[in-house]
Amino acid sequence: MSKRKETDSVTPPQAIRFSRRRLYISPGMASPNTPFITLSSAASPCVQSTIGVVPSAQSDPHVAQPFLGSYQMTTEDGQSYDFSQVLLTTMTSQSFLNSLAIALGPFLSAAIGDATKHLSEKLKEQEATIEQQQGSITSLSNTNTRLENRILDLECQLEELEQYGRRTSLRFHNVSIPQSSSTDDVVVSICKDKLGVEITTDDINRSHPIGKPKSNGKAQIK
Repeated sequence: MSKRKETDSVTPPQAIRFSRRRLYISPGMASPNTPFITLSSAASPCVQSTIGVVPSAQSDPHVAQPFLGSYQMTTEDGQSYDFSQVLLTTMTSQSFLNSLAIALGPFLSAAIGDATKHLSEKLKEQEATIEQQQGSITSLSNTNTRLENRILDLECQLEELEQYGRRTSLRFHNVSIPQSSSTDDVVVSICKDKLGVEITTDDINRSHPIGKPKSNGKAQIK
């Protein structure tokens, strides 16, 4: 009891005692105005490290901010360990990462699901719109194909009509264009005198000059 009281008597007023283990500030960091904190751990009562409390320059000067010191850990048998290295080894171990993944997995899945829910709904809407537009494009393409085929059929029919009309169409070249009589009389005369074919003006649907007469007054008659 006397030894315990003696230890307590040397502890600064700002020290906090939790159990037998204490964390001391490094001598290199100590200053007359720097308080230190005594912490405890039931797992390893003889482990020592350094932790200090310094005022924050950007906040209330009366509020202390923690900082870490040398991180040296000493066991009962006198062996020292670098606490930062032990912490790094633990946090990079596969078992720790697996445990962390198991613990955080459900929360991350829920967070990602909530974040992507509206994107999934928007994607479904876009897919429905694309499907509808694809149907419209297919329908328009089929209609365009039918119209193209119809145009080809009409062009063929027009060509046949033109060919049929040309069967009764004759063109006479280098014919003197009469000034007083019609071109029908000229055609009847040519057929009778040149071709030996007897026709009348009633057999002619229509006749007319083609183009302007040449300098000699001759042109084509159709």
